Amino acid sequence: MVGELLSYIQSYPPPHSSPPAPGAYDAWIKVYTSANAVFTLPDTVWIIPVFKYISKQLVSLAIRTDRASPGRQYTKTIDAAGRLSKSAGMAANDRTAAPAQNTKRIAVLSLANASFRAYFCLNNTRLCETVLGSVNNALLMNRRFAEESDNGEDPYTMAERVTYHYYLGKIRLFQHRVQLAAYHLRWAFDHCTTTHLHNKRTILIPLVAVHAILGRYASSTLLIRFDLQTVYGDLLHYLKSGYAHKVMEELNKHRDWLRARGLYMLLWEKLVLSLWRNLLQRCIRYQAQHETPASNKPPTLQIATLVRPAQLAWNDTTLSKDDVECMVANLVEQMYT
Repeated sequence: MVGELLSYIQSYPPPHSSPPAPGAYDAWIKVYTSANAVFTLPDTVWIIPVFKYISKQLVSLAIRTDRASPGRQYTKTIDAAGRLSKSAGMAANDRTAAPAQNTKRIAVLSLANASFRAYFCLNNTRLCETVLGSVNNALLMNRRFAEESDNGEDPYTMAERVTYHYYLGKIRLFQHRVQLAAYHLRWAFDHCTTTHLHNKRTILIPLVAVHAILGRYASSTLLIRFDLQTVYGDLLHYLKSGYAHKVMEELNKHRDWLRARGLYMLLWEKLVLSLWRNLLQRCIRYQAQHETPASNKPPTLQIATLVRPAQLAWNDTTLSKDDVECMVANLVEQMYT
């Protein structure tokens, strides 16, 4: 391993240099392969800090090399993702009956996060499930052999845990498992230190979207602090009032920005029912305020009375009573309240 590293240092600039030197990735592969061979041997926990660094630089160098290439085929990133996924699996399979910090399992989150970075760059989150399986196996072993009661994550650095929950939240979001996505993204946001505002903003971008789907709306103060008011401010304002036509305008206005982050189609699909729910709630509140005399009975609305508000909200005069009834039935079926 030392020989390959010295050879790289002699011939190429540091792997984090930009732009990457021609041939640098292939040379770094030799360093990684040599380090990985040592990592597979028994009693080589000592190499983990070095191996984690080499792995992070591998995926970073692969992505930058592919982005600098004319065709952008991302062949290097595909190669790096496969290598890192295998290494994560190998780390997770360390069955040593000892706390995680004394085993190769302590490397699994770092290797998994590097794999996730590559797979997200490739827009192939489906392959993340294999890596998640490795992480879950490692966490299970950690809990089994922990000296104190923990959830299996405690031995890892907070930076590794925050990154892991961020990626896991995004994976669940793209799978439309919204509640799980909200949990993991919120965990990552709450535990990311305020000294890393850029990272908190990165986490907040999908978190605001998933909370909007669930009917929880970020405050203007929060959006302004993280420079997201331009994208989300008006969208959330119109969403809360059920003003569907304006929400769709806002989505289209920021389509390229949202699409680059994998959020455009998700919001377009998921916000439809949220808009109908908010519109109905607004109509119910309006009716209650103008009801004479005031009643303690559960509020009710005639479907026919919702047609005109729906037409105004969607800016669509073709909406009929049947359309409204269909959407109300969907709300009931999916337990929107």
